Amino acid sequence: RFGFGLQLDSGGIVRGSRGARIAANDGAGVTLSDGAFLELPEAEISDNGGEGVACPRRCYLALNSARIEGNESSGVIMADGAVADLSNAIIDSNAQFGVLAERGSIVNLSNATVQRSGFAGVQVASMSWGNVSQATLSGNNARALGTQAQLVAKTTAYLAISNGTELDGNNPLTRPAIDNPVPLSPISVDND
Repeated sequence: RFGFGLQLDSGGIVRGSRGARIAANDGAGVTLSDGAFLELPEAEISDNGGEGVACPRRCYLALNSARIEGNESSGVIMADGAVADLSNAIIDSNAQFGVLAERGSIVNLSNATVQRSGFAGVQVASMSWGNVSQATLSGNNARALGTQAQLVAKTTAYLAISNGTELDGNNPLTRPAIDNPVPLSPISVDND
């Protein structure tokens, strides 16, 4: 066991081969920041003591067809302009959020499965954007948010949900407020 599995910053670039395994680290499986770029198709990022993937600032992450599961914090957490493509990913059984995007981040979850998260399956907050297309979100708890939710859009966040996204559970689209209920806009739902 190590403190972390992979750490990139200051413009570091890793383009890995298919099937990389980053598992059983004491901290995060992957930590990226400051212009780092990571592409690991079909990676397994699992059973880490922190986040599966942490992108706290200005990084790009492409984890197409990855499995991000069983991490003691969130599956993927991103902020401050981070961009993640999680197409065809399976994000399963993480202790906190499946995916948390905040402070100007962008996340693509086309054909992804996000399930059995301790909190919301996907939470997009603070000027961030989430694209959820043909995804399956199920069995996510959101107990710490005071609501049962699969997708959560906080103030000034945007979610586009389209093309056959499957949402199992109670109140799948939620915008919790501190004191008063707030309408769901600007969440958009398009089933073309």
